[in-house]
Amino acid sequence: MTGIWPAVEITGLWSGYIGEGYKNAIAATASAKINFRLVASQNPEEFITLFKKFVEENLPGYMEYTLSLDKTYLPVKVDVNTPRILKIMELQEKIYGKKPVIKNVGGGIPIVADFKSVLKVDAILLSLGNDDCNMHGLEENWLIDLAEKGLVLSEALFTDAVD
Repeated sequence: MTGIWPAVEITGLWSGYIGEGYKNAIAATASAKINFRLVASQNPEEFITLFKKFVEENLPGYMEYTLSLDKTYLPVKVDVNTPRILKIMELQEKIYGKKPVIKNVGGGIPIVADFKSVLKVDAILLSLGNDDCNMHGLEENWLIDLAEKGLVLSEALFTDAVD
C-alpha cells in the first residue's frame, strides 16, 4: 500500500572510494540523498524539524552532519467525489468496460500542489497504464490496448464530454 503512508527514501548513497577497481580505505565521509514523500496531513517544515531532531538524537557523538535542503512542497489529496471527477469516472467505465479503481498514490507531486494553491483547482490524476507496468523502473512497459483506450479517453476529456 503505497501513497497512503509517508515514506523516507534513500535515493543516493556514496562513501569512500567509488572509482573503478579496488582500494583498501576506510571512508572519512559519507553522503546520502533522501527523498521525503509526505501525505496531505503533514506539514513539510514541521517534518523537517522533526527529522533534524531525530538525526541529532540518534547520531553518535563522534560524528558530525550537515543537512542541506533542496525544495519543499505541500502534499495534496485530491477529492474524487467532485462532479467533474465523477463524470470522468463515468467515461472511464464506458471506455474501459470496468469501474475505475480509486487508489491512494503519490501524495507528493509538486505540480499538483501548485495547481491547487495557484489555480485553486484539483488536478485530475489518471493512471492509463497497466498495474504491472514497473513505472519509472527497469523494463517499464505499457500495454498497447490500454494506450489506445487512453487516447479515446483523452479525446473525450478534451472535447465537450466533460464540463
